[in-house]
Amino acid sequence: MKKFCALFLTVCSLFLCGCWDGKEPSRLAMVTCVVMDVDEEDTYTVYTELLDTMMVEATEPPEGKKSFHSNTGKTFVDAVHEANNDLGRELFGGVNKIRIFSQRFAERGFIDTIDFFLRAPYTDETPYLIIYKNDDIKEFFETKPTMDTLYGTYFENLALSEMKDTSESGSVHILDFVKDYMTEGKQPVAGVLESVATDLDPKEKKFLYEGLAVFKGGNLVGYLDRTQTRSYNVITGKAKGIYQTVQLESGEVISASSEKCKSKIKVEFKDGRATAEIKVKIMMNLTQQPSLLNTDKFDVQHEIEQMFNEKFKEEFEDSVKKVQTEYKSDIFGFGNAVMSKDYNTWLSIRDEWDDKYFPETEVKINVECKIEHSGQINRSLKEKE
Repeated sequence: MKKFCALFLTVCSLFLCGCWDGKEPSRLAMVTCVVMDVDEEDTYTVYTELLDTMMVEATEPPEGKKSFHSNTGKTFVDAVHEANNDLGRELFGGVNKIRIFSQRFAERGFIDTIDFFLRAPYTDETPYLIIYKNDDIKEFFETKPTMDTLYGTYFENLALSEMKDTSESGSVHILDFVKDYMTEGKQPVAGVLESVATDLDPKEKKFLYEGLAVFKGGNLVGYLDRTQTRSYNVITGKAKGIYQTVQLESGEVISASSEKCKSKIKVEFKDGRATAEIKVKIMMNLTQQPSLLNTDKFDVQHEIEQMFNEKFKEEFEDSVKKVQTEYKSDIFGFGNAVMSKDYNTWLSIRDEWDDKYFPETEVKINVECKIEHSGQINRSLKEKE
């Protein structure tokens, strides 16, 4: 009986082997990164980085190898089909890590392009969505990754590390964007990438991955800087790791980091006006404390905690106010909270929520910082002096 079962499983395994649609990998063009742009004459260009085993381990692309292949068309889909014809292989997005839209493309709106990615059998919703902020797309290709040969791998690592360490960027998957876009009372966001001059040589450029792209109705309307992005991530519960600094009257700086942030949003709608209450709790570890303050004492810890409370609260309030007044785009999901609590009321206000009710929402923010650890040493090294 055991021999029969073993033989049966062996025969079945022969029929289970193969690719997703019967095509051999050698006949597919494995896309690791896609960059999309559109010019003023409505010509779409798709730049594809293809997986090449010769490039994965190399410190730089082998001679004669292109990092990206470009194809154009009158529509985005035309450009994709042109890429299939040009490469002689069918594009396959199963290993695609990053999808980048130029700022010009994002300002026009790209929901139809996202729809294409969700419907095509050779793409999925797992890649990160990034907006390239520079006006000239050529600057992107003039900038090289710092640590990896493949752009897709490098940007994926940036998205993971930035969110884990500082939460000052937007690590947003295609699926995250689609969920927010489809959710009533919540507007989507995306990550932001720039090419900037290096500190050592202004002629050389490096990639800067920080900040957040704010959307409204599927169109790009503006950006948040790194501090405002951290505020957004903490308020919406997306932050994984953050750090903060406060300055004493003596000029000395105290730094703290945290991997434990909790946020709760409560929204009330009454008499034609919304009120949002945001409660944030942050468990901190002191990472730098050069002053002579004895952080072992409870009253000293409480004093430091209050300083961090005020600093975070000010940043959170400024960030929310900027989104309310400048962009009028409810990326925080206040409207969704109203809908969840009183759907009938939401039906009467949803068409005017972002432009009328969200900007006038009174937001109350309460921050509670607690010091868990003051470090591996109890006293400042300055006591030696």
